[in-house]
Amino acid sequence: RISRGMDAANERMFDLLTDADFLSHDEIKPSSRKLQRQVIPIIRFIHQVVEDRMASPVNADDGDHSLLDGIIAAVTAQETDTAQAKAQIKEEVYHLLLAGHETTGATTAWCLYHLAHDLETQDALRAETTVVYDRDNQYVNEPRPNDIPLMQKVLRETLRLHPSPYVSFPRIATEDYEAGDLRIKEGDLAFVCIDAIHQDPRFYKEPQSFRPDHFSPEEIEQRPSAAFMPFLTGPHFCLGSMMSIRETFLSVSISLITSCAAFL
Repeated sequence: RISRGMDAANERMFDLLTDADFLSHDEIKPSSRKLQRQVIPIIRFIHQVVEDRMASPVNADDGDHSLLDGIIAAVTAQETDTAQAKAQIKEEVYHLLLAGHETTGATTAWCLYHLAHDLETQDALRAETTVVYDRDNQYVNEPRPNDIPLMQKVLRETLRLHPSPYVSFPRIATEDYEAGDLRIKEGDLAFVCIDAIHQDPRFYKEPQSFRPDHFSPEEIEQRPSAAFMPFLTGPHFCLGSMMSIRETFLSVSISLITSCAAFL
């Protein structure tokens, strides 16, 4: 039921961006009865988890300290009103689930799709994963970046071609701004088209092709850092980026070892 609810909520992702009340209150009334039936279990589950964790907080030095504990500590350190703190914590958890449920799965699927059409890269990547897994496909080592250079390039190239946010969230200009022929006035609503930047031939030699060497050290040095921002950039950089990369890495590695060859 949780999975079905997440799917339903993702279908209304853009509605949620403009309708914060949809997930901000205990009493929600979505227009769709089906959506309400599928989303309410998520709301109740999250509320219960947050309530239980806040009732029994875990110290940061404890080995059981989790991401939720970190969120709770950060919010309660700034918000003294308990009710307001709980509401903010619940919204943070909503956003983490909504933003990370489908995006990581989609990135994994696209990555495997491209590898299925690039057998040379697939074989090289499968060999590289032996650093992480033993012959019984058991996870044995925490990989360091230098241990998996090809995997890093493959994942970045997948995110370049298929960024989860194709456009950035809207921003309201706080002052007039000019850049070449672009004129933005104070109060204007602005979006950044991430997909267009990721496929700009000024920054990528073959922008519409799957080419992991786009992320070789030499090519990275030749373009501005903002030419690649699947997790946005600046103060609004995605807090879950490292978790997403790690999940995708593990999913792709397991698929390569256990089943990727079977469906080619």
